[in-house]
Amino acid sequence: MIRNVATLLLLVVTCCTCGGRAEPAQAPLVCHDVLIDGQEWQDDDGFSCSEYVINTENNDCEEYGDLYENDGYTANTACCVCGGGGTTPQPEAPAPSCHDVLIDGRQWNASDNISCFGYIVDNEIDDCTEYGDLYAKDGHTGNTACCVCGGGVTAPQIATPQPETPAPPSCYDVLIDGQQWHDAESYPCSEYVMDIETNHCEDYGDLYEN
Repeated sequence: MIRNVATLLLLVVTCCTCGGRAEPAQAPLVCHDVLIDGQEWQDDDGFSCSEYVINTENNDCEEYGDLYENDGYTANTACCVCGGGGTTPQPEAPAPSCHDVLIDGRQWNASDNISCFGYIVDNEIDDCTEYGDLYAKDGHTGNTACCVCGGGVTAPQIATPQPETPAPPSCYDVLIDGQQWHDAESYPCSEYVMDIETNHCEDYGDLYEN
């Protein structure tokens, strides 16, 4: 377990402390008319999808939609207005990923100031078994606060506003495969300090890409 950190390093783009944040997922695309070699499809009579009209007086899709096949398509298969075209399937909702507990919008630290990233579980070391029920702080231990120890939460948490203090903006440090990002020197965002005397983001924020 990491207990003493001499140097604290991080990429600006990944940590909320340094002004970074994870990008929101993009919305699924809507229907689009078929393209042939990057150009709008046209029927065998030279009419494109935009020229097929459906209103109270005309229904070109019903009248011509199965005629004038071109490039293997008719209007009824190539044009959104006629019920054809292409769509991008809406992706399945991802399984909820685990997030380490936040306290007032900051990564939880044990009473000896070790964050969840400092808990190591591998073939040789199991910090969760050895320390997971010790060093309680803010109502949590490593076993309840940290995903690696089987704790954590399955949704990002918004910081709880303190009395007479505005709530901080909702920002979450970048996760890699559900775990907190760390730089090439193995230091997570929680180890970066910004105060009157120290500004690790300014000193190291553009170094140690990972």
